[in-house]
Amino acid sequence: MASEKSRDEKIEKLYDIIFQIHRAMLVTQSKTGALRSRPMGVHLSRLDDSLWLFTNRDTAKVLEIMKDSEVNVSFSCAETMRFVSVSGVANLTDDRATIEQVWSPAAKTGYPAGKDDPELILIQVAPTFAEYWDVANDAFSLIYEATKAVFVGAATEVPGEHEKIKDPAANILPIESAL
Repeated sequence: MASEKSRDEKIEKLYDIIFQIHRAMLVTQSKTGALRSRPMGVHLSRLDDSLWLFTNRDTAKVLEIMKDSEVNVSFSCAETMRFVSVSGVANLTDDRATIEQVWSPAAKTGYPAGKDDPELILIQVAPTFAEYWDVANDAFSLIYEATKAVFVGAATEVPGEHEKIKDPAANILPIESAL
């Protein structure tokens, strides 16, 4: 259900949910045209509202992004009933200064060689469209609607917040691909 939130409030809520979930599925298109998903940790930069994902240089996802930079990053947390889908354009960089800026100690769990590993690169996702669902504060309504659907046979309306945001990061200047 859409609310009367301002664009800035919607964007702030979007990034708040992303920050809380942190883990996502990155979707790319394979060379055969099939969609491929894989779990990734996401690092936010509120300086430019990009989503940043660390990866190794020699991976299928890097080749897929080089062929088709349109990606989707989806977040889901069943415990809090919060969900996000971000469509965007991916860029690749091995710029050490950018890696240094985005790096956090948590990233070392996936990349034990650390931020100086020459195989470590970044995927920058500049969002072009995003949607979020936040049903966390409406658990009773969700149960009521589901029960009503079972007994009455009527379609249900998902309670809580559902917002769509076109160009949530319209001010992003994509990085120059150094690969």
